[in-house]
Amino acid sequence: MMCAVAAALMITTKETAPITWLVVAVSTAVSLMLVRPARKPKIADFGGLKTVSVSVAVATVVFLICCVILFSSFFGNFPQGLRDAVSTYTYWTHTGMSQHPAPWFTHVRWLLQMESPILLLGAAGAIVALLKRNNRLAVFSAVWGLSLLAIYSVLPYKTPWLMLNVIVPLAFSAGYAVQESWRGVEHYRFLHTAVAVVALVAVSASAYQSVRLNFFHYDDDRCVYPYAQTPRAFLKLVEEIDGSAERFQGKQTSIAVLSPDYWPLPWYVRDYSNAGFYGKVVPTTADLVIGSTVQDFMLKPTLAGYTYRGTYPLRPGVQLMLYIANHASH
Repeated sequence: MMCAVAAALMITTKETAPITWLVVAVSTAVSLMLVRPARKPKIADFGGLKTVSVSVAVATVVFLICCVILFSSFFGNFPQGLRDAVSTYTYWTHTGMSQHPAPWFTHVRWLLQMESPILLLGAAGAIVALLKRNNRLAVFSAVWGLSLLAIYSVLPYKTPWLMLNVIVPLAFSAGYAVQESWRGVEHYRFLHTAVAVVALVAVSASAYQSVRLNFFHYDDDRCVYPYAQTPRAFLKLVEEIDGSAERFQGKQTSIAVLSPDYWPLPWYVRDYSNAGFYGKVVPTTADLVIGSTVQDFMLKPTLAGYTYRGTYPLRPGVQLMLYIANHASH
């Protein structure tokens, strides 16, 4: 039942789930072939044919129910959400071949930059697992991680979030590498120390990279994961909106967002009941007007009664401009 729910959560939250399913199935088959159990399992070990059949049937129903509920937004978008869940793959196959193209080695380069300990130890552990063939989970993780990395390297579509699919199996393989290294030198105390130092350095490096990214450089596009991220300087626009609204009618202040790019601004002005998002330059008498720098030549003629307040970054390549009506109360 838990596997059915997990599978439903995968397919309803990420369109690449079928690729992972395929790789997991192949990894399972390879691990069973390369590391055979001491005793061949029988259907009786799982409660008999009837029990297995009932379990599979119930799990299938649970999977389908979860998919219907989630794809339809808890029946708020039924049945269109179910149709979209299928038709999305037509769009996905197109974007997967045409958008965000990059060289085949891009994901490896990104992993070296952001997850080097996991990549290096994981690759070593995967190779050892395939050579020694003494641990089914290790072989499974090796095929899982290396296969996904190979598939995402072959596909032209390259984005940082795809690496998250590869990091989990590589982490398992990295743990196996440390475990086998520790066992291999158990009779040599000084080598034990060396393995412990390597493991400590790897964990420390990963922890440092994690803290550095999540708490200090989370909007630095020189890193890999903040991909087209909204920079923290955007919050200055939010502060300016809140401050300027006090000169008008507080949360009743009217806001006209004319820029075609504005997310995540709707979240930050969600308490303003008179905020409108037009996506293009239109005549307006709103107290606050927000446009983009590419609309500047169209905005100026229509905003004669407004004062330019400043320019604020939304994401790389997109700058928003704030105008305040001159009829503000003081």
